Formats: sequence, structure tokens, C-alpha cells
Amino acid sequence: MVVTCMFLWNPSILRQYPLNRNRPFCYIAVISCYAGRRIAYARSAMPSSSLTIFAAMCYRLLAADGNAHPPDETEVAAVRDVVGGHFNAEELLQLSMSIRAGAAFTRQRQYLLSRWQPVMEDEFGDAEAQAFLDDYFKNPDFPFESNGIFDNGLVTSRTRTLRGNFSDSESAYSGNMPCWTLHLTLEGRALFISEDREWEAIPGDLMLFRPNASYRYGRHPAAELWDHYWVLFQPRSHWQGWLEWDDGTPGLQQLRLTQAHQRQQILSAFERLLALKDDAPPFLKDLQHTALEEILIRAAGICQNQPRHRDSRIDLACRFMEENLATAFRIEDVAEACNLSASRLAHLFKDYMGISVKAWITSMRLQEARRRLIYSDANISQIAYAVGFEDSNLFAKNFKKSIGCTPREFRQSFTNRPD
Repeated sequence: MVVTCMFLWNPSILRQYPLNRNRPFCYIAVISCYAGRRIAYARSAMPSSSLTIFAAMCYRLLAADGNAHPPDETEVAAVRDVVGGHFNAEELLQLSMSIRAGAAFTRQRQYLLSRWQPVMEDEFGDAEAQAFLDDYFKNPDFPFESNGIFDNGLVTSRTRTLRGNFSDSESAYSGNMPCWTLHLTLEGRALFISEDREWEAIPGDLMLFRPNASYRYGRHPAAELWDHYWVLFQPRSHWQGWLEWDDGTPGLQQLRLTQAHQRQQILSAFERLLALKDDAPPFLKDLQHTALEEILIRAAGICQNQPRHRDSRIDLACRFMEENLATAFRIEDVAEACNLSASRLAHLFKDYMGISVKAWITSMRLQEARRRLIYSDANISQIAYAVGFEDSNLFAKNFKKSIGCTPREFRQSFTNRPD
């Protein structure tokens, strides 16, 4: 029987395929394997749409027993089409074996086979496939174990997430990754949110995550797509000095590649890293680690050459505003806290920060609102007042202008909770 497990998972707001909104993992791979006997797809021809092939692969992973074998070219192509990622048959085979070895797999298998066998072994279309996949990936009784995706070596791919496609779902981590993660955004935008900070990734941004990082991320709600390279890795002993980039923010680090030649150098190294996936062993991993070393060395060099200090009065102004988010203060109040005139503060702030004081505090209030929408149970009106908006309608208007969706839509997208 043909068995297939599947898919490389990556973030944002699920609409067309609303799977796994808040499951704590980001890369699961669907894979095809073969066992000794064959289960019919249906009384008629094999399903041909990407979604039905995807569902059939998942079902066969559940139904199969026996030794696994690599998927064929048609199956690999179907998985790539649905997921938007680049991976090969051997990777999918290894991932299927890891998933089948997971602690929850046996119970999940029993449950899904008892419920879906009559449907999946008969004719089924996209509607049935979607319902099966919803049950497969959204059931909280059977969470997927992301640790099995990483084999203590190096895993890399490219994922192109379009609004509403299969990979368009947020991912969440709570300090439970077995490895480091590195992203390079190629096109579109992504949003990363922790309990105390927010990052927006644009083309040319590198994002580096420690294993103990706690965060949620996905396609930015205002963007139509997020296209990025990613790599999961365990650092070699001599890499430690290349993994300290910025201001010591725990867990997550961001590096913006502002120079065209810097972006091209790191992009070329990522392209080599990905191309090496399809090379033959035995020296594949060594070559991949060499390409990754180049990326990390170049990133560390860029960080060392970036200015790390700004006027202490600007730091004082930012700290005052952050500590008084819920207060209706004036720019004169901020200036007084910094021993500056209001006009001097406005000039200095614009020079150092690139935006006005008013724009900055509005941005900080909306960032804090987004964190509270995810991590608190307060309703939207309560959150609006808590971050300094006296009018909840004005808050909603500013929120949508900033992020491209309403506060209610944002909370539902990242947490699957209503207001």
C-alpha cells in the first residue's frame, strides 16, 4: 500500500485551508512510503487534485504498516505544490519515519481510521479531503511532535506562502524547539510576536531563533505573500561567536541587510545550501554546513560594523513613553523627562528614529495591543483603553490601518479565539 506522510508547515492566516492555527510547530513534512499491500483510493480513478492527493497521502500514512520506501516523483510534486516548499524524496521518507515513531501516532491512527476509513477508501473530493485534514491536524488530542522533524543535523528549504494557501497558517513555539532556526525573507512580509516584543520581517531580513525562544509568527496580515528560505540547525562548537547579533533580546534576533551586495552574498549562500540537498552523500552535510557557516560569518561581520549606540536622551524618551503607554501624555511631557525642549526632542527623535514622536508612540501602542490580543483574555475594548486609546473606534481604525485587518480578525487568526 502506498503510504504517505506529509508536509512542510509554515505560517500565516488560514482561510481557504484553516488547519493548525495554534499548534506549536512550524515544519511538518508530508511523506510518501510504501508497504506490502495496497489500499484502493476509491472505486474509480486515483484522486488527482493537489488537496485530495495530499489527504490520500496522510490517510495512507495512518493505514500502512511495514517498511517505508521513498515516494515517487508524482507524489513529491504533489506535496511541493500544496505546501509551497522544496524538499526531496529522501527527506520526506525520513520525516515519515519520525512522525510514525511519535508518541501520539498510534492513538491518532486508531481514532482517524475508525472515523474516516469508509470515506477515504471510497470516492472523495476536495470537500471530504479538507474535512479529513481538518480532523487530522486540528484535533488537540493528537498534537504533532515537532522534535521529530529535526534529526540533529541540518534541514533546509524554501517556502512561499500565499494568502489562503495550504501553508498560510501561524506557527507558535514555547521554548521547545530542539534546534536553532534561521529565516531569510525574499518577498512579502512576515510578523513575529513574543510576549514582550514584535518584529516585522521584510525582504532582506534575517531572523535567528534560539531553541528556547517563545513566539508566534506568520505571513503579515497586510501582505499577500511571504516567501523565505529557512534552515533548522544545531550549531557546531566554534559557531557560538557568530550567533550573537544584536541587543541581547532573549530568543529572537533580527538583522536587516540594507546593502545590495550584502543581500546578494547571503542569498547566494542560501541558494547553494538549498541546492546541496539534492547532491549525493557522503559529504553532503559537510558542504551544507560550509554554506551555513558562510551565512553566519557574513551576518556576524555585518553586525559588528553596524552602529550600536544612539543618543541617551532618545533612549530616555522611548523608555518614558513605553512606561506610560496607557497615559494621555503630550510631547512636552516627554521632552521634560529628557530635559529637552519639545522642538529639540522632535528634531532629535526624527533624526535617530526616522519617524515622529507621535507616530512612534502610536506604533508602540498598537504593538502592545497585538501582544495582548494574543497573550491575554481581555476583550478588545479593554485592550484599547489599556494601551492608551480612549476611543475604541479610533483604536480599531488605527489597528486596521497598521496591520491590514481588524483586532477581532487578528486575534482569531493568531489564536483561533473570538473576542
